[in-house]
Formats: sequence, C-alpha cells, structure tokens
Amino acid sequence: MTEEKVNLHWGKCIGHLGLGLLALICAAFADQSIFAPDQESHHLVNSHIDAFIGAILIMGTFAFALWMMRVPYRKDMFERRLRNWSMTASTIILFVFSVAINMAYQGQQGEFLITPYTMPALWLICYVIYSQYTRYCIAHGKRNSFLDGNSC
Repeated sequence: MTEEKVNLHWGKCIGHLGLGLLALICAAFADQSIFAPDQESHHLVNSHIDAFIGAILIMGTFAFALWMMRVPYRKDMFERRLRNWSMTASTIILFVFSVAINMAYQGQQGEFLITPYTMPALWLICYVIYSQYTRYCIAHGKRNSFLDGNSC
C-alpha cells in the first residue's frame, strides 16, 4: 500500500496570491483616491459615483478572487477541511494583527494604516499563505495544529 502525498499546488498558490495582491492594490487605490476626503470639492453626486466605483473595484476584485479560489466541496474532503480551518485561522490572525498594527500606527501618526477597505484583500493573502503553509507542513510530516499537533 502506498502513502498518498499531499499535492502542494504551487501554481495555484502563486495565482491566488497574485489575485490577493491585485485585490489589495485595487482596495488601496480606492482607499487613497476615491474614499479619501477631498477638501477642494465635495460634490454630493460625485461622491456617490466615486463610492460606487470604489465599491465595484474592491468587491469586484474580491469576489473574482473568491470565485477563482473555490474548492470542489463534494469531491475533496481534505480540501474542504483545510479551507475551513485556514479561513478561520486567517480571520483570527488578521483581526489580531490589524488591531495591534492600527493601535501602534494611530499612536504615531494619528491615522489608521489598515482600513476596512483593504481588509478583504489582506484576508485573502493571509488565507493563501496560511493554507499553503499548512499544506506544506502536512506534506513534509511536520507538526501542525491542523492535525491536532501530531505529525503525519
């Protein structure tokens, strides 16, 4: 009987990381240019149009990235469990670090470094990195919390 090896899917990982970075760039652009308060001209109509364009940029790239990262739930139970585990861990990691980073940055600059507009993209990047790291640990027999701390 042969042991089944975990496929690391490096090509998919790089593609998903690229999609996460594209979503982050779109969110940062929208955050800096569209949602930033403009003191020179603050027209109500333009602000609504700008907000709509910003929402399309942010949520469109995020939704496209999520669609590209879909998992065949009914066919692969391992991928399903790994995805659920990685999503939960990524949410906790992003929440804790963004609060800590924003508290430190706000104390120095008086502003927020991680805004709500960039958080979906940062979550995608964290999810891709964490799930690939977990997949790597499982494939190489290293201890990991996904398998209850036991090595393979």
